[in-house]
Amino acid sequence: MKKLLLVLTVLTFGVGMTFGATVTFNVNMAFQIDLGNFDPASDFVDVAGSLNGWGGSDHFTDADGDSVYSLTVDSVAVGGIEYKFRMNADWGTAEGDPNRTYDVVDGANDIPVDWYNRQEPAATASVEALLQVDMSVQLLNGNFDPDAGDLIVVRGAPSQYGGWGGAIAMTEDPNTANVYIIINQFDNIPVGSAVEYKFVILTGGDPNAAIWEGSPNRSWTPNGAEEDTDDNGYGEILQPVEYFADITPDDIIMQDVTVTFSVDISSVYRALAAGDTLIDTQTGSDDIVAWSEVAGVCINGIMSQWWGWGTDTTCVGEWAMTYEDTFKYSFDYLFTAGQAKNQEYKYGVNSLDNESGFGNNRHVLIDDAAATYVAPEDCFGETNTDTNLPFPQLCAPLAIEEMPGIPTEYTLDQNYPNPFNPSTAINFSIAKAGAVKLTVYNVLGQEVKSLVNSARNVGNYRVMWDATNNNGEKVNSGLYIYRLEAGNKMLTNKMVLMK
Repeated sequence: MKKLLLVLTVLTFGVGMTFGATVTFNVNMAFQIDLGNFDPASDFVDVAGSLNGWGGSDHFTDADGDSVYSLTVDSVAVGGIEYKFRMNADWGTAEGDPNRTYDVVDGANDIPVDWYNRQEPAATASVEALLQVDMSVQLLNGNFDPDAGDLIVVRGAPSQYGGWGGAIAMTEDPNTANVYIIINQFDNIPVGSAVEYKFVILTGGDPNAAIWEGSPNRSWTPNGAEEDTDDNGYGEILQPVEYFADITPDDIIMQDVTVTFSVDISSVYRALAAGDTLIDTQTGSDDIVAWSEVAGVCINGIMSQWWGWGTDTTCVGEWAMTYEDTFKYSFDYLFTAGQAKNQEYKYGVNSLDNESGFGNNRHVLIDDAAATYVAPEDCFGETNTDTNLPFPQLCAPLAIEEMPGIPTEYTLDQNYPNPFNPSTAINFSIAKAGAVKLTVYNVLGQEVKSLVNSARNVGNYRVMWDATNNNGEKVNSGLYIYRLEAGNKMLTNKMVLMK
């Protein structure tokens, strides 16, 4: 028994050793000291990474005063780690990307010395940099209102920019309306080393209510040959006037514009008539299997207002489109000055996400030359790439469609759907080539619409009636009779239009 306990103790100790590696980190701070970024008397270095939850608290030391700072960490798990060196535990002055990496092995690990932020000593230059940002677009779209206390500030790694969480305010150029500027002096900046920054709006002047630029970091880079026109010892870097977030007047609407969106859903009818099913790509369910289940069409996504799909299945709410004609729906929206010209949107039958795959949205570029703009008509599903949806399908007037099969007798099917609104399909079969007439009558026997009046070959056919008369006018709700005349046959059925 004693031998067994001894073996278990040894095994347990051995397993524990795989988590007992020591790692010594080393970083050369000499260049940061020369640049004035690090003061050995008051500043400290630490390491933050996967080994300590990205929040190290132990300080490095420089025992021999050679500006190489070191720290040994015990009980580091064997395997890969990621980390960064920081000054004063401040992420604003931490090393840039990418993270450093190291594969820890069992026992003692001594990571070779590297320069802080991978910046090796190089020629330096003292410069003063002028930054300029045009805020006219942000004023127009309401993102920036200096009268309400909003500030435009610059944020960046250098202390002159207050770090990435600072609030160094810019001032309006006295010579150019809506352009804000700032000039800062920098001593001993490494030649060829980029200084990154961003413009940030502080709503109400609150540093915690920041609107950041979505564009990549901006930067300037000294080359050591900057001209010093005022002989103050600083070469001059003049950054061009840039629009906040790089959104220019060409990207926004300069006057209010009412945009008309329109969509043809005859493609939906064709898909359902062929036996296909519309599903909601968000849920994989909410099936629509018949034309009679189509209640309407909604539009989603305008001005990034992505409401929850399926919340208006009858399509009567705020984003419901207006029925215009057979298979045609429209929607008007007022875009105001300052809003983006490029708008994203998507249609949905019964307010479901069933036009195309997830994220497969439409875009329209608004023409703001006039107060109204009619966008090109869309065909429902034409942009789809999701194989779970039966699109794209043809969008075109549904006149007389030939159906599969060779009939042996004349037939006139019950229209579908019935009752109907706004349109219905009538299927009929011709057993012998010849003249064919298909006509709709009212209950008084008066002709309302001639649907077919031509010679037809043997075959099965489908024709749509859109509840209009021969003059193209919409007819009233009520009972209608439709009659097929072909060969020596006369077949009749009834249908109900219910609005």
